Amino acid sequence: MLGSRFCLHVRGDTSTSRRLFDAVAAGCIPIIIANDIDNHLPFPLDVPYPAFVKRVDERLEVKGMEEALRRIWNETTESELVEMQKMLLEVREKLVYGFGDPFGNKSLGRWES
Repeated sequence: MLGSRFCLHVRGDTSTSRRLFDAVAAGCIPIIIANDIDNHLPFPLDVPYPAFVKRVDERLEVKGMEEALRRIWNETTESELVEMQKMLLEVREKLVYGFGDPFGNKSLGRWES
């Protein structure tokens, strides 16, 4: 995950799972394949998900899914990747336990001694 640009987030038992947060922690741009996830994402008013997430419609058949994933891979520019990864780093403290304080108190950051 740490060396990947994109990480798939596929629906499991529910539309959300730990995979999304693992991707954010690793700085890996999530490709969400779960249509109803928006109502279940944490901190929707504070975290601009469209700025660092790509989406694929889960109703696509295998061939359509493959084409959609190839399109994301081929059409995402290097500058867009950089901007999305910068946003991932900005929101990581709000989404991943142990990376700081979700309320912005920088003195509680994980990496400080």
